[in-house]
Amino acid sequence: MTHPSADRRAGGFTLLEVMLTVLIVGITITAFLGVRGRASNLAQRSANHLKALRYAEEIMTDAILSTDLHNEQNGVVEDDAMFRWLLTVEEFDLSTGRAEDDEADVAGGYGEFESAFVPADAGGEEEDDDENLHLVRRIQVIMTYPGTDEEHDEELTLENYVPRISEDNEFRAFQGNENQPR
Repeated sequence: MTHPSADRRAGGFTLLEVMLTVLIVGITITAFLGVRGRASNLAQRSANHLKALRYAEEIMTDAILSTDLHNEQNGVVEDDAMFRWLLTVEEFDLSTGRAEDDEADVAGGYGEFESAFVPADAGGEEEDDDENLHLVRRIQVIMTYPGTDEEHDEELTLENYVPRISEDNEFRAFQGNENQPR
């Protein structure tokens, strides 16, 4: 004859064991769903960032190829209206670290900079274009696009400095590159 407690143990799991198993599985599933949600938000944010970078590079390329020295435009990407852009093209002096418009704001001084940090020839008389190699075009594209939370937009800034070339020199340089053997 068998003992009654031995029969009960051989019959299966107790209610307490089943409840603990369900609790552990539930907590594990909840944790995985939270990680999945964060990963999905991160993937969406990364995809938007890459799209914004691609759109900004297209706008930057068009601005580099343009001969406009001063330009400020804004708009919306035609293919994707969620992405807005602001393009600024301005003359920039590498020797002083200032845009042309900034010089009007600072009346003869260098603002917070001490004279030791500014080259001796900075801000001197205007010279020929060949000697003003420190003058460049600063091209800045700011892309604004929706963030993962609907309250805040994300922003991407792409900035480039290109040599300042007059239209005549640019046309001659373009012709010269075309006629060179490859």
